[in-house]
Amino acid sequence: MRKIFDSAKKIILQTDEFFYGKANFDYSFQKIDRETITSLDVKIEEYLKDKLSILTPHAAFWGEEKGMPSGESEELWVIDPIDSTNNFILEIPFFSVSVAYCINRVPTIGICFFPKLKTLLFAIKGEGAYRNADRIKVSSKQKLSDSLLLYDNQFYKSELVFENLKKVVNSFFTVRISGCASFDICAIACGQAEVRIFNQTKVMDFIPGGLILEEAGGIVSDFHGKSPAFDQQQIICSNGFLHADIIDCLNGVPR
Repeated sequence: MRKIFDSAKKIILQTDEFFYGKANFDYSFQKIDRETITSLDVKIEEYLKDKLSILTPHAAFWGEEKGMPSGESEELWVIDPIDSTNNFILEIPFFSVSVAYCINRVPTIGICFFPKLKTLLFAIKGEGAYRNADRIKVSSKQKLSDSLLLYDNQFYKSELVFENLKKVVNSFFTVRISGCASFDICAIACGQAEVRIFNQTKVMDFIPGGLILEEAGGIVSDFHGKSPAFDQQQIICSNGFLHADIIDCLNGVPR
C-alpha cells in the first residue's frame, strides 16, 4: 500500500503543471446541473487515469468527467480532477485535485491536493492523516453553539437544501460556504471547522476527503449515522463529538 501511495502522491503533485503552465482552457455550462466543466478538467482526469493505470493495471476508474466504471474490479480509483471548477475559473484558491484508492469499495488512500494553496492532505487507512508533513486531527469542540458549520452552495438543487439549513443554523456559532467539498472536509480534519452537511452530493466529493477526516478522528455518515454507500447523496462530516447532535437536528429530534 505504501508503494502505491508514494507513486500516486508523485503523480498527483505533478498536476501542478496544469495550473501553472501556459495551457489555455475553454469552459461551457452544463444546463441540467448548472455545473461548469473546462477542458482542463478532462485533461487532468485523462492524465491521472493514464498514470495510475500503469501503477495499478487492474484497477477501475470512477471519474467526475467520465463517469462510473463499466466493469467490476477489486481495485477502484475515484477521481475529481478539479473539485470546484467554478472556484478555479473565478481564481478563488479553494479547489483541489482529489483522488481515492479503494479496495472492494473501502477507501484505503485519500489525497487532496490544493495547487494554489501549495497544500497536500493525505491519509492511508490505519496510518493517520497529514497536511504536508504535519499530522492533523479534528477539533475537540463538543457544543454546536461553539462550532463552525460548513454548508452547501448549490441551493438550486432542492428545497431541502434551504429546509435543512433552517433546521440547524441557529444551533451553530457561525456558518461558512466555500464552494469546495474537499476543502470543507479537510478543514474539519485540520480542526478548523466542525461540521459539513451535504444534501445532494457525489461519490468523488466525499470519498477522498472522507478517509482523511476519519484518519484525523472524525466521522462520515449518512443522515442517519450509517456508513455511506458510494451512491449516497446526503452526507454528514464532523469532528465526531457533534455527530449525534447534528443527526438529531436534521431529523427533528428534540434536544
